[in-house]
Amino acid sequence: MLRANGFEPVLHVAARYFATHTELVGYLARAGRETGAENMLIIGGDADRPNGEFASALSLIESGLLSDYGIRRIGVAGYPDGYPKISSDALIKALGAKIETALASGIAPHITTQFCFEAIPILAWLKDIRERWPDVPVKLGVAGPTGLKTLLKFAVRCGVNTPRTGLAQKLPMASKIAEAFAPGDLLDDLDTGLGQIDSGTVSAHFFSFGGLEKTASWIADRLAEGSNYNGTNETQRMRL
Repeated sequence: MLRANGFEPVLHVAARYFATHTELVGYLARAGRETGAENMLIIGGDADRPNGEFASALSLIESGLLSDYGIRRIGVAGYPDGYPKISSDALIKALGAKIETALASGIAPHITTQFCFEAIPILAWLKDIRERWPDVPVKLGVAGPTGLKTLLKFAVRCGVNTPRTGLAQKLPMASKIAEAFAPGDLLDDLDTGLGQIDSGTVSAHFFSFGGLEKTASWIADRLAEGSNYNGTNETQRMRL
């Protein structure tokens, strides 16, 4: 159904929830039959302990099974604002290992980032990534339109730093909790910043916390308003 409507299915996999190679093989075989997907987003998963032999996204990539079941591209996680339980050095080392392992396996990697409230840490992180891996596509995570209460709930759950400016000014929660959030200002700031660095291939990945339909409608409205996010790499604009 996704392909019939012009979309490409992307499998989302959390490595720690697979207990055995056999379970992973079963999933890949079924996914291949039912979706024909060639693209997969792989994360470690938020389980405190792995269910079996896959302790991380890297261990799943190292299994060698992905290409056997038609996976040609994978997304791996990036954390522009860091992650509470893992040091910045460990994060970048793990990211490098996943990228290099994928390339060695003949699989094209891209980086999909955790969502973030502010453009400054995203742009600083991207500049560092481009110095290390200039040719790896990056999808910058952006929270779609939703209520502040829902957004902050997901921020806490995902280990995202609360904002220091902008949204922070809305946070006497008793009176503001019902207000809505939309990512327009963040996208504008990113658009400006991307024009000042060698950002390479960059696009947006929307987290539809407020619902897929609401997120898709917001994107369509923004594009209809004639925004700069028009898919042109030459201008280094964000691609929706």
